[in-house]
Amino acid sequence: MTRTNEGNCSATQRDAAQGMIRAYGYSCAPVNFCLQSSWDGSYRVTCNSNRYVYRLEDRGGNWTVMLK
Repeated sequence: MTRTNEGNCSATQRDAAQGMIRAYGYSCAPVNFCLQSSWDGSYRVTCNSNRYVYRLEDRGGNWTVMLK
């Protein structure tokens, strides 16, 4: 998989985010950008040449994926 090094996520975090996005049934190959918020810990992830933007949030211990 081709990835850029944009954002502040580690390779492990990008892989986990991509896996979670795919588990929710969305398309994500490659991850182009991944940024973890210092405010609430959520993630903003873009995929497929920045065509799709996702928000990953921890909601009471359960992670959710939302297409933006």
